[in-house]
This record gives sequence, C-alpha cells and structure tokens, in this order.
Amino acid sequence: MIQNRTGLPVHTPSYATRAALHHLGASRIGIVTPFDDAANENVRKLYEAWGFEVSGIKGLNRPGFSEIASTSDRETAQAFAEVAGDNAEALVQVGTGLPMLHHIDALEDRFDLPIVAANLASYWQGLRAAGIDDGVAGAGRLFKL
Repeated sequence: MIQNRTGLPVHTPSYATRAALHHLGASRIGIVTPFDDAANENVRKLYEAWGFEVSGIKGLNRPGFSEIASTSDRETAQAFAEVAGDNAEALVQVGTGLPMLHHIDALEDRFDLPIVAANLASYWQGLRAAGIDDGVAGAGRLFKL
C-alpha cells in the first residue's frame, strides 16, 4: 500500500527474507525466532503460505527486546543446531533484535547451510533494489552470490 501511494520501493524483513530464500533457491527451511510458541506458529503459517516447507522451528521464548538483544551466541547456535538437522536447504533467523552479523559466517560454516537473517536480508534487498550487487565480506553466503 505504501509503495502504491508513494511510488517508492518498500522493504520489510519478512519480504526481504522471502526474496533472499528465492534467490538462494531454498524451499525447505529451518527457522529460529526469539518468540514464544504462539508467535512461532504464526511464523510457520506465513512461510508455509509462501510455499516454503518448514522442516523445523525453534523459538528462544524471549519476553522483550532487551532479552532478545542479549541472547548469547551459544544460545543462538544451539537453536540453529536443532533446526539444521531436519534436511533444511537454508536456515532462517526471524526477528530484527537478535544479533547475527558478527557470527553468521561461523554458523554457516558449522552447519554448511546458508543462513538468511532478517536484518541482513533487508540490507541485501535494499542494496539490490538500488542496483548495487557487490559482495559484503563477513555477511554470509547471501552476499557472496
């Protein structure tokens, strides 16, 4: 609606993640969220409505933004380990407050899967919409393609 009214491109983390997954050719995904089970069910339904097969979803059950932002790398890695073992073609991180950039390359190496993180997907989509297709070192496989 905003795009129709302004004539300008609009990007959101969810739509950017969907575009990134299509770009990577992934259809079977494992998802990590900072949310509780009720919110995770909504996330699952959204991705399934978009045609993705959700092989696993793990919520970290964080009650607020400060708890999301202070999630340890170990906790995030453990959550990805739970959803990576279900034959996923890519891993998805939902929620814009969960820190990812500083360890995305290590996680991708560990699980041998691309990880599409919400904030990074938004950045990727914005750059591509602006005609910039440069790679970004340390930002995961999405920025290497």
